[in-house]
Amino acid sequence: MWLDELSELVDDLATCIDTHRDILNESTTRYALIDPLLNALGWRLSDPAQVRTEYTTDTGKRLDYAMLQDKRICLVVEAKRFGEALALDDRATNQAITYCYQVGCPHFLVTDGNHWHGYALMGEGELRDR
Repeated sequence: MWLDELSELVDDLATCIDTHRDILNESTTRYALIDPLLNALGWRLSDPAQVRTEYTTDTGKRLDYAMLQDKRICLVVEAKRFGEALALDDRATNQAITYCYQVGCPHFLVTDGNHWHGYALMGEGELRDR
């Protein structure tokens, strides 16, 4: 049943993209595309014990989303406007890597609300293989 609901949400998000692609800046992308999917995956965005948006690091950098487990950041999500190119060596990915090292987090996602790229910093091999 859960997968059916998730599939329906993905269809709804695709419709949202088709309808509103011209106005999907980063902020709109976050609340119209990214937030609903994160919520559907079990992250309660309204619970600061689970998710902090605009989380400020010790160095003053701001994480778009800091996902917490046992009061520790376990996942960083870097959000970009819909349609922004996402690649392993782009600015967004490099930002997320820097943030992860600053807060000691081993995993991150970079997304434009349509494409989701997930990475694990720790482990063997090249980052593109993780």
